[in-house]
Amino acid sequence: MIAIRTVRLLALLASIMFPAAICGAVEAAATPSPVSAEMTATAESTTKTESAPAPQATPSAEMAKHGPVVLFGEVPRWSKDGKRPEVRDVTGAARVQWKGEVIDKMTTGELAANTLKRVDAIKALHPQIVILFNGASDQDANTGEDAHVKALKETAEALVGSGIHVYVVSSDPSIRAAFSAHLRIASSLANATFSETGTEFGGKPYEEAFAEIAKTESLRAVKPAIPPTTAAAASVPPSAGDDATSGLRVYSGGPAQTPVAIQMVPPPALKQFDPRDSLGKKPTTKAKKPAVSR
Repeated sequence: MIAIRTVRLLALLASIMFPAAICGAVEAAATPSPVSAEMTATAESTTKTESAPAPQATPSAEMAKHGPVVLFGEVPRWSKDGKRPEVRDVTGAARVQWKGEVIDKMTTGELAANTLKRVDAIKALHPQIVILFNGASDQDANTGEDAHVKALKETAEALVGSGIHVYVVSSDPSIRAAFSAHLRIASSLANATFSETGTEFGGKPYEEAFAEIAKTESLRAVKPAIPPTTAAAASVPPSAGDDATSGLRVYSGGPAQTPVAIQMVPPPALKQFDPRDSLGKKPTTKAKKPAVSR
């Protein structure tokens, strides 16, 4: 009788305590911890940041920010299929390439000396890029090398000194090698860039030149992130000594004694040496001749 009552009592206690334990577990699972809530919020914000596309500046907006492209010098010309060279309009091709403000300041048949006289007017436009065409008219006029290179160099130098990106391009793809060399020399002396044109047989020599210039500009815009060196130079007390391995006497000092001077110390004199000793001693006895049987 007692055992039956005990069993009933245990069953009653279990029926009371078990639902309470289940409810507590459900409430704990439904209530997130502060750490898990913070991780969830961070993940959601990262997902939103990655999914949002980065704003991209259009070429026209970029050019409006930095300045226009100016076509300067003489109007280019080129021939096709061996015909007589004709003046070509490259302004439209430049506007297609840069899709922004392109200013045409070219003059038909202009010599390099006359181009130099107009450089101040070009600087007043505050361009980002100046494409300087030259070569064909000076070739026709047989301009001397010194005069041609000097005029081109001073023109490009004045523009580069104002922070303008200058590209020197031949005004005729079939220009002679000597005058093409004048353009290269002047570009190098003025820190400008000489740009090759495409071949006249391809049909688009200046479109290819513009594409190369645009590629160079895109690479120029990428600046490597190199951290500046701010560590102070270590102070080395003045000392002098001989390096037993290399035979050098090295003088080292502090910042006031830089650059470091290195003085050669001659090696010790060699002992008396007879090169014949390295060949070994000669045999004192002659070798016996082999016996010959008759």
